[in-house]
Amino acid sequence: MEIRVGGILYHNHKILMIDRDGTLTFSDLPTSEQETLEACIRKFFMENLGIEVSVEKLIYMIQFVRKGEKKPYKLTYFFLVKPNSNIKEDFVVNLKKVNFKWVGAEDLERFKVVPKVLKHFLSEDLKSDEFKMRIGVEIDNNSKS
Repeated sequence: MEIRVGGILYHNHKILMIDRDGTLTFSDLPTSEQETLEACIRKFFMENLGIEVSVEKLIYMIQFVRKGEKKPYKLTYFFLVKPNSNIKEDFVVNLKKVNFKWVGAEDLERFKVVPKVLKHFLSEDLKSDEFKMRIGVEIDNNSKS
């Protein structure tokens, strides 16, 4: 099983998501035996966005099943991440055809979110302003290797 990690940056009641042509997602990163999951997340935000972050807590564990793939199982740990310093409201990052977008609960419904199970989790947690530990499974029957 492949193990990956993702950070959900939360600031001013919004989360920073990757916008790929109207589909919102997060980077899930491969893990390494040389660093902790938290260190992997901090490194990603610093190297790619120039933001120092604190990894607050594990909030979601999602297992992906892609039938027909050589490695059909992937487990991703998503952590709640907060900036160590204030970020301007108009903070925007565009990297190599990847755009980032601040999204609140009211915005989330207008977008397709991948993985699908995250949309439900995030919608509830953003509305309540409280992120809870949740576990989900997403099965893709259409995958081919």
